[in-house]
Amino acid sequence: MGKFKELDIERINEMKAKGGTVDLSTWIWSAPAPSDGTIYFGNYCFIPDLKPKQVIFNPPCTIVLWNDGSKTIVKCFNEEFDPEKGFSMAIAKKILGRMEFERLMNVGLECFNNKQKKLAKLEE
Repeated sequence: MGKFKELDIERINEMKAKGGTVDLSTWIWSAPAPSDGTIYFGNYCFIPDLKPKQVIFNPPCTIVLWNDGSKTIVKCFNEEFDPEKGFSMAIAKKILGRMEFERLMNVGLECFNNKQKKLAKLEE
């Protein structure tokens, strides 16, 4: 997104009406989370006013209750429980949304697996 589009201007005005602020020197938005959960990337980034209300570590799960009333649950499989990793994954899942989070995790794991296969072939 090199330039603001007409739709962007409408969203900017909507965010300002909801109490949002913008720092044009850094192009970073700070505003209440929109109802559609949109996060903007590119020349500017929408950062919701997101704070954990409570974090529950119940191995193998990490449960985060957010100030907007929602909750995020992440679970580790076939690995040792790590509270820091669980909390970090919950933040990523909340910001990206479940579908995009899973898509990006699969892309990252596929890249890792491909690299491991290449290294195994080199060792042969």
